[in-house]
Amino acid sequence: MKKKALGTVVSLVLLLLFLFVIAFSFKNSFLSFQTSLGAKNFEKKFETNFEIVGLEGNSLYVNNMYLANISLGDIEIDGEPCLITDTNLSLGINEVEVFECTKGKVVNSVVSVLVRSSQGIISKELYQNNVPCDNYTVEDFYGGDGTLGNPWQVCNCYQLQNLQNYLGGNFTFVNTIDCSQTASWNWNGTQYEGFIPVGTESSQFMGTIDGADNTVRGLYINRSEDLSGIIGVANKSSIKNIRLFSSTIEGGDSTGSLVGRSYGSVFANISATQVFSYGNASVGGIIGEVYTSNLSNLSVSDGFVSGISSCGGILGAYIGMVVAPEGVFYFENSSSDAYVECSDGPGGGLLGSGLYYVTINGSFAVGDVYSTTGSGFGGLAGLFAYNSILDNSYATGSVVGNNMTGGLVGLSFFGSIENSYATGSVVGSNMTGGLIGSFYGGFPGNHLEYSYASGNVSGEIAVGGLVGYAEAIPINYSFSTGAVTGTGDVGGVIGNFYSSGIDNSYWNNDSSNPSVGIGISFAPLSTNVFAVDDDLSYFYDSGNAPLSSWDGLIWNISGIALPLFN
Repeated sequence: MKKKALGTVVSLVLLLLFLFVIAFSFKNSFLSFQTSLGAKNFEKKFETNFEIVGLEGNSLYVNNMYLANISLGDIEIDGEPCLITDTNLSLGINEVEVFECTKGKVVNSVVSVLVRSSQGIISKELYQNNVPCDNYTVEDFYGGDGTLGNPWQVCNCYQLQNLQNYLGGNFTFVNTIDCSQTASWNWNGTQYEGFIPVGTESSQFMGTIDGADNTVRGLYINRSEDLSGIIGVANKSSIKNIRLFSSTIEGGDSTGSLVGRSYGSVFANISATQVFSYGNASVGGIIGEVYTSNLSNLSVSDGFVSGISSCGGILGAYIGMVVAPEGVFYFENSSSDAYVECSDGPGGGLLGSGLYYVTINGSFAVGDVYSTTGSGFGGLAGLFAYNSILDNSYATGSVVGNNMTGGLVGLSFFGSIENSYATGSVVGSNMTGGLIGSFYGGFPGNHLEYSYASGNVSGEIAVGGLVGYAEAIPINYSFSTGAVTGTGDVGGVIGNFYSSGIDNSYWNNDSSNPSVGIGISFAPLSTNVFAVDDDLSYFYDSGNAPLSSWDGLIWNISGIALPLFN
């Protein structure tokens, strides 16, 4: 009866989730210099006005140059240290002998600036203009003609808003774009609605944006309608090399700090720091919802995402092609440090829900995921299904959910997971696992292998150190080490196991773990599950099974800790 009841729950949730998801000529003279990426030091003498524009964390902006990984004492002006007094202020120079970085100072004489960067220097030409870019309030762009070879140049937030009149144009950013004034834009009689998203479902943005590693800071949107972000809807666009800082976006369905919804677009090298996204369905730290798009090198740091369903630290919902595509749609080399709360689910630290032929590779999430009522929550992805592959990825945040809650993935069906791990604690109800809450296979090639979970797991029915509920999914060469507690069907590896094969999988059988590897099994194909008698160090050694069969090019099995990626 337990098997039948759980099977009914899984079938209902799958149906509901399935129905739910189907439902951007410079005008004056410029100075230029060259320096090598990765250089440890450089020195430049400026012979005209310049301003150190801003500091975000440990990243410095000097006019149109971005410097990575700057620390206190790394900046000298005329041989004297420039002391950083407030990381939220712009930087400049005052008249005293020991220069203090203060807000709004401009240098008008020959000055030697020395900056050391342990990570490397990312630099472009330094452009000087007689009229500060921030004073431009006209609709014209700073330069360019909108072609791919000569894109329109965007230098302030008024021009960024003007993209709405050129939906097929090509754009590049030429400096940091301060959008903090959008907090007092577009009064509707009750509140300021802020920036107007560029592109709608009926008039989509179909151009390109190259942010040239510049930052959009302080953008504000407070609207109840769907499709909220700098770009409301993008179609077959290329959007890359953009940094977002201190954004607050509130909308309805399909809400993200950069893009609300995308069809067939390419996103690359997007970072977001201190971004807050609030919405209903399909809410993400960077993008709300995408259809058959490719995403690479996206990151969120210190983010907050809140919604009702399909909530993710970077992306709310990914919907690929129902039939097998000619190419692979991917989400790779991305990371999220965002707190995600999602009332109904699914929700994940990186991705809320992903459906149909999507590959997640080389990605991770370290933020916590929280819900007390919904189903389908994971440290990396909430829902991950239909011929999708998750590989070389991990999650370290804690996960709190209801049914189908896992340290890496909440609910996975008709997909494969390999070479991945989760280390955060997991608290759920039915079908709760250290790695995966509920995993249903059934398609040829579906599998779970070369993976582990080390977080403590607590739930009710079908609770496992690795997987809570597993059906028709082969599980091989994997292990779990966390403490596992529940009220029924509790196992060191799997809680409830049906018609699946499991081979060479292990759990650390200490005093806080159940004495069995599988809580309850129905018609198993094979059950080669082994206990390690209260010896965590066993899983530090590449000579021990199952680690002896793991790929040394992927895994670093050091002998002093659990395996990590090379």
